[in-house]
Amino acid sequence: MSTNTPLLNGMLRKEKAFRDEIEWNQVNVMSFASRMAPGGTLEQLLGDEHMQKYRQSLKEITHENVVNGRQVTAYMRALQHLAHDHDGRPNDGHHNNNNNNNMVVDEDEVQAKLETAVKNERQKIDTNSIEITQETPYLELCKELGERQGNDDDDEIAVVNNNMDEAALKCPLTAVLMEDPVKNKFCGHSYSREAIMNHIRFSGGRKKCVCPVAGCTNRTVDESQLEEDKLTETLVRRYKKRQQLSQKSQHSALDLDEEEEDDDDE
Repeated sequence: MSTNTPLLNGMLRKEKAFRDEIEWNQVNVMSFASRMAPGGTLEQLLGDEHMQKYRQSLKEITHENVVNGRQVTAYMRALQHLAHDHDGRPNDGHHNNNNNNNMVVDEDEVQAKLETAVKNERQKIDTNSIEITQETPYLELCKELGERQGNDDDDEIAVVNNNMDEAALKCPLTAVLMEDPVKNKFCGHSYSREAIMNHIRFSGGRKKCVCPVAGCTNRTVDESQLEEDKLTETLVRRYKKRQQLSQKSQHSALDLDEEEEDDDDE
């Protein structure tokens, strides 16, 4: 069965339209938020109670925009994986296999596989993401509304769950915490920028550079597939912050034990 169908190709082409709509929604949210700062003219006209309702509505819309953005990412990754699993390379529109073109496509089977793949990708995204209220659009909205989301230390260590360990934040090429991380838009894997660029360069610039993540089927990694990975950058920074706080806490405990021993000796 070929997954190289109009359904998949059409959805891949529409990704930009989906993201543009989400971005436009958030632009409108921020435009409204700019008029709703506490003590402003609008608050004086409508009263605090009404303003709180409007501010909450903007937060709910922003929350939905972030969720929709994650869903689009999950959907596109699932589509790309289905196409890639079929012919072993990215479905970039240049591959033409006469045997595949002559095969009958079972759209119901494709749809079933797609739904399963989307669900799996969404679970991965939610597991490895920060809380929605810590995402940049939400924080920017709160700032525009004149609100403060926690304190600086809380922002640095906030995570969506405690299962994110050091191994998940290490570059597959250097085996250390990622630096200046970039994400592969095709397969979804992240690497340190310098490491993956060297990996591509050492492959001679040919379309034979394999993703260094074990088990990944992406064998055509190039610079055009890479984009900034702000999420991983944030997670690495917060992981380091938690480690620093943990070490500081351990040192404080040791100092306290030594003081108690000194008191006992006296």
